[in-house]
Amino acid sequence: MLSSSNAAQMQQALQRLQNSLASGDLNGAQSAFATVQSDLKNAPSPAQANEINAASQSVQLVNALLSPLNSSTASNLSDTTSSVLEKVYGNRGGLNVLA
Repeated sequence: MLSSSNAAQMQQALQRLQNSLASGDLNGAQSAFATVQSDLKNAPSPAQANEINAASQSVQLVNALLSPLNSSTASNLSDTTSSVLEKVYGNRGGLNVLA
């Protein structure tokens, strides 16, 4: 997936390619095509973009879960464990597997 600035650049290159082809400007068309080709080669695939997004979300989740551990206000391990359980499962007691 292209970022918005890369998408705008791609759109401009495609427009230059179209204009060059319409006017018979072979050199301009070749240059614009080379730009389009380079942009496509350098853009991450949709799968890569999804993986990058998922990794970023995972890092944010881990940081949020670990923040009580890094906090100077955490008085003891029990409070920290309860805080993490509350963030993950929505309660201090852990996961209720019988529900």
